Amino acid sequence: MLDTSFRPQPNFATRRASADGPDLQSLFTQAGFLTRKVLEGAKIADLPVERPTRFKLVTNLKTARIIGVTMPTSILLLADEVIE
Repeated sequence: MLDTSFRPQPNFATRRASADGPDLQSLFTQAGFLTRKVLEGAKIADLPVERPTRFKLVTNLKTARIIGVTMPTSILLLADEVIE
């Protein structure tokens, strides 16, 4: 599979040449802020629905080579992580 959107996990790139999705650390930080507001007395119904604000792009060059795909330099420069 060349590209997919999903939650990046530590072992995801072993099977994909490239993947992108929301950054989990950022999602946990957002959840922490919302939890703090609830613990301070905010009503859950009054809290806004928040979308992810940071996304992560990971490229696996080893998988790309195996399936015969050459990753463009522009993708490699944009990637948050490149697995060789």
